[in-house]
Amino acid sequence: MLNSLKKVLLGSFLLSVILTGCGTNNNLVNNPDNLALNTVDENSDISASSAKYKITDIIGIGDVYTKKLNDQKIKYAVDLIPFVAKRSDRNKFAEKTGISPKLLLTWANNVDLMSLKGIGPRNAKFLTSIGVDSVKELSQRNIDNLYERLGIANTFGTPFVKQMPSKNQVKAWLDTSKSTKLTVEQ
Repeated sequence: MLNSLKKVLLGSFLLSVILTGCGTNNNLVNNPDNLALNTVDENSDISASSAKYKITDIIGIGDVYTKKLNDQKIKYAVDLIPFVAKRSDRNKFAEKTGISPKLLLTWANNVDLMSLKGIGPRNAKFLTSIGVDSVKELSQRNIDNLYERLGIANTFGTPFVKQMPSKNQVKAWLDTSKSTKLTVEQ
């Protein structure tokens, strides 16, 4: 019993250190039920950038924000980008909806991540859990460190993904992020 308790405490401590050090979204860590199921199979041949993900696939969008966005005729993640990609547009949209510009920026960055081939909503949430919250942030990561942190994050608690992406898949995400023109103005 004592060994089991030590393992649980050590695991919790390590996860806390890793995720806190990566700037994690505590809402995801504390509420794993917030991980929405994909509306499109991320392993299919369909490019994530052409997929129509629901607005609720974006981290932090629940019923209240869904209604506010639906009132603006935004039903899918890609529909949000024209309203929030530029800082000036984001500020106008924030005034119109009552949603903070900072939160809109977070969502825009998440949609950008989701749009990279092979990432989609679930892997975008997975990346965000370790502090990679934008395409720009992803492009600056080291493959070995990134892959290790993903593995650790997926080991503790409820896994973010059923099957851990291969190192080659993660490298493809990195390569794609480096060659992608940034659409969201920070």
